[in-house]
Amino acid sequence: MTDVDECAEGMSTCDPISTECVNVPGGYFCRCRHGFRSNDSSLTADGGPQWSCIDVDECSGWGGGHRCPTGATCRNTAGSYDCVCDAGHGGDCDEITSK
Repeated sequence: MTDVDECAEGMSTCDPISTECVNVPGGYFCRCRHGFRSNDSSLTADGGPQWSCIDVDECSGWGGGHRCPTGATCRNTAGSYDCVCDAGHGGDCDEITSK
C-alpha cells in the first residue's frame, strides 16, 4: 500500500504561514517555522481545527530580547525582527535587518 503525502496533496490542517507540514508514514504533523512557537491549535473559518503557531516577539524577553545597535529600535515582524534606524541616525544603522 502506498502512503498518501497529505502535505503535498493539500490535505493537512497546518497553517501555511506559521507551520510547515511534515509527512510521515500514515499521516503528517505540523511543525512551527523558525520564529514561531506552539499554540496548540486554532480553528479555521469553517470551524475545523487548523494547527498553528504564534509569533515569537524577538524584541521582548520571550524571544531572547535581541538588542539592536545604538540609534536603532527593534521591530518585531512575523517570524523575525528588524532593527530600524531611529530618526537622525545612519551609518551602521542604515541596512540592519536580522532574520
